[in-house]
Amino acid sequence: MDELHFTNIHLDPTVTYFLFIGELKAYGLNKFVAKALEREFNTPFKAISIAPDLIDTTAFNNLAVFNPTAKAEIEAAGRKVAYRTPMSIFSDKLSKSAYINSLLKTLLEQQDHVFVWMFESRPELNLGHKDMVTLLGPKADLIEHLNDKTWQYETFSKVAPVVDFMICCGSEALEQGLKELGERSPHGMFVSASHSAGGAQSMVCQCADDALGRFTCPETHYLISGYTPHTHDPTVLAVVGNDSEVYVAGVADMNIVDGNKFRGSTFPSVLPASVQTDLRDYTAAIGRELGKLGFRGIYGCDYIVTQNEDIFFIEVNARKQGTTMEFCSALEQLLPKGAPSLFDMEAHAVLHDKLPTDKKEPDFDAIINGNLHWGTFNHKVETDVVTTSEIKQSLPERTLFAQTAVDGLHGHIVLEHTGENVLVKAGTFLGRVAAVAATRKDMLQELKKGTNRLAESIVNRETNRY
Repeated sequence: MDELHFTNIHLDPTVTYFLFIGELKAYGLNKFVAKALEREFNTPFKAISIAPDLIDTTAFNNLAVFNPTAKAEIEAAGRKVAYRTPMSIFSDKLSKSAYINSLLKTLLEQQDHVFVWMFESRPELNLGHKDMVTLLGPKADLIEHLNDKTWQYETFSKVAPVVDFMICCGSEALEQGLKELGERSPHGMFVSASHSAGGAQSMVCQCADDALGRFTCPETHYLISGYTPHTHDPTVLAVVGNDSEVYVAGVADMNIVDGNKFRGSTFPSVLPASVQTDLRDYTAAIGRELGKLGFRGIYGCDYIVTQNEDIFFIEVNARKQGTTMEFCSALEQLLPKGAPSLFDMEAHAVLHDKLPTDKKEPDFDAIINGNLHWGTFNHKVETDVVTTSEIKQSLPERTLFAQTAVDGLHGHIVLEHTGENVLVKAGTFLGRVAAVAATRKDMLQELKKGTNRLAESIVNRETNRY
């Protein structure tokens, strides 16, 4: 069975299981999903994870690594290899897998329903059993539409401030649009295909020729905007309950390099409280618009803030954010014991079309001036590299947050490292760092330690840009 690269799944007929389908960067969130389901149904739940990641699997329980191209990639490389598989392709192949369908059939023989969650709902995932399998998250058939950057700007410019922008269809229209916008954009332009994430299919350019050499499709819709000099790149995480109920978790500051490449975040944001209030208000307004379309669940909004504290909307991510685990772990310490988590709220929104009545709003002023600071760094390699050593995760991330909140300790952990003697292909995560401390200074020091450890685990050390 070539498609199944690894498994350590052992089913207990007395346990109720749910499925997590996606990259292992979200594996730690299974604990919050389990608690959300237990809260809803008053029975214990455990996760079965199905992921494409070709990394060290010793830290993961009840895991199946499903990767139809793994054997060919390993044979071609002549060694262990790590690379990213597009979730659209992964979801489609997995839906047709005999192993996965057999696993699902077995689960449905011992329990009457199976819940599934994904980092981002994918329309390509089709597990059948319509009345017996439920996706805990936004409806997958909405995602393609909501991820369209051109639609986002046309829609959300009505409820949040946006930069000067134009929408162009095809390379000829793009050329004309860049000429027009370039005349009033002294600092350059940002160009993005209608669907782009994490810096893929987007760029910051100083002249039209740079963009026209890269974007040549005559049918693609493009968003172009004047590049706006700014001092901060905040991101806001929230949950849509329905078209009137939105819960905003907080504001973090993103680390963006080369104008469009996300490398991590820090929390709490260093922006003034009044600016953070406006950011939360804009995000809630955008969430209500999403709710009108039937969106239910966790989402994030990215912005820029200028030196004069002007705010501009950049994009909506209609999915979990890369720092959802850190937000969940922090809120677990910052909110009253037993308060609903973000996943409690998402599950309740999907199942009941509203947020739980016992939700608790964070004390944002206390958080800004508080003693719980976290930061993350994603080391995505820019060229093919080979690892010389492995870095084991030293403790659960939630434990690190609890230790800081209770005892004021500070530290960092390295997550999802690819392992030793692995060819890590360009565009793939070498690993991630999470740092937690009682002060921002200590947190940044721990973050630097972690990023250095990651950089030192490869043959040709790359420059860390944090």
